[in-house]
Amino acid sequence: MEENDFKKNLYSLLSREELRRLEKAARDKNKKKLAEWAKQFEDQIMFQYESRFKDELCEFIDILILTVVYTLHFNESTKFGGKRIDSFMNDLLETIDMFRRNEANPEDYREALKKDKIIVKGKK
Repeated sequence: MEENDFKKNLYSLLSREELRRLEKAARDKNKKKLAEWAKQFEDQIMFQYESRFKDELCEFIDILILTVVYTLHFNESTKFGGKRIDSFMNDLLETIDMFRRNEANPEDYREALKKDKIIVKGKK
């Protein structure tokens, strides 16, 4: 990568002030300042990554819930109405919360279904 390309990439990630601080620390060969800057930059990247991950996860969950409700209502085998959908979704979301609070174990649920010859296939 050429130096100009490298600088363009840095400019897109850093504010002008942050870039000046970094360049000054590099010119002065101030290892302590460079280490502080690197830690701050790492924290900033992690915050952005975690924030974006949470947004994408929420979007995925919303799409999954919409898909489940739509399928329950319009599938020829189920044809759930509003009351049944509300009851089902309350149960579903409560079960998810139980998993998140470690009050239930997904493996136990998977085994119970397996005993009834129902195999749940996920993306993994």
